[in-house]
Amino acid sequence: MWTHEGYEEGCDARVPSAYRRKVMLRETKTMWISKDGRRFSKKHFGAVPGAWPMYRLNLSTVRPVGSNASLTGARPPKENEDE
Repeated sequence: MWTHEGYEEGCDARVPSAYRRKVMLRETKTMWISKDGRRFSKKHFGAVPGAWPMYRLNLSTVRPVGSNASLTGARPPKENEDE
């Protein structure tokens, strides 16, 4: 049921500035829904629908579950091109 994973970040003064949490997600036509029920728009920078969202989904971190792509942005080492 949870097909993707990504990072939720704080975007409000009510949340510590360094808040970052990995969340499991499922996809609908217009939004991502987290395992704990938060809804994040696929548009509007991943913000939660509502007047004053506390959290937003960093859309650049959304990846399919089990993919080889790292959520930390690390890339696999380059092969030696001299050989």
